[in-house]
Amino acid sequence: ALRHTAGRVVVAVSLTVVLTLAFSLFEFGVDPNVMVHAGSVTESVILIGIVVSALLTAGLSYRSALAIRELTQARADLMRISCTDQLTGLLNRRGFDEAAAVALKEAKAEVLPATVLMCDIDHFKTINDRFGH
Repeated sequence: ALRHTAGRVVVAVSLTVVLTLAFSLFEFGVDPNVMVHAGSVTESVILIGIVVSALLTAGLSYRSALAIRELTQARADLMRISCTDQLTGLLNRRGFDEAAAVALKEAKAEVLPATVLMCDIDHFKTINDRFGH
């Protein structure tokens, strides 16, 4: 993280120097003997600072938006993974509990009958190991 921060500082300073030099050459020309008022230089520096700040803000906002999008996708993936069996893709106990709660809530809200059927098979692990999922 420190390396990236240092890189951004170098880019910001370099951009400021280049823009200041370019603006100074454009505004005051290349004649080293020309008389320049201090107020003109101050205005130029302020303008350059505003431009650089705006560019950096836009760049950082874009990077933040990308990071937020990636984090949102990662969160959705983690939610999906936490509710499904990795091998079959079927709901695991957590996923079933959440889906059942939603279905029962909807049935209750619409005054619909609902039935839940559960099977508890003894020694299911041996069946699962022998015949697979």
